[in-house]
Amino acid sequence: MPVQKCPHCYRNVLPTKERKCPSCRQLIDNSPMDARAGKDLLWLSRNTRLAPICVQCGVPTEEKIKLQEFSTTRMKAFFSCLFRFRPQPILAVIALFRPELAVGEGYRMLRKVPCCSRCRKSNPVTIHSVDHHSFRIGILVQEELLDQLK
Repeated sequence: MPVQKCPHCYRNVLPTKERKCPSCRQLIDNSPMDARAGKDLLWLSRNTRLAPICVQCGVPTEEKIKLQEFSTTRMKAFFSCLFRFRPQPILAVIALFRPELAVGEGYRMLRKVPCCSRCRKSNPVTIHSVDHHSFRIGILVQEELLDQLK
């Protein structure tokens, strides 16, 4: 059985005997008929440099938006600071704004991607998937823009 791209999670996978994706457990043969059609996953690592074109529509732009992902949630960091052996209320307040500072094992992944003002308002860029092991953020972009962005 060859490696295939899952139409649901956009990962290259080796399907199971039941033709399911081992990553998202969806059937490989069922293609989603929604706004994700014609899109592909673009992984953004720490040193990824993108061309100055909008990731949504392909229009040249110098504007960028920030995408960030925390390894710990703000509330988890908040409560872990409050209910320690020796509670630290000041860290709990910091955890609401910067959870990676309050919880030692936490980290923040921040990526800046080009996005024009029109797409920012009508069709904002969202994080599709996160690879915490490789510190990468995956976003969905139009298939025809993949080569232009890199």
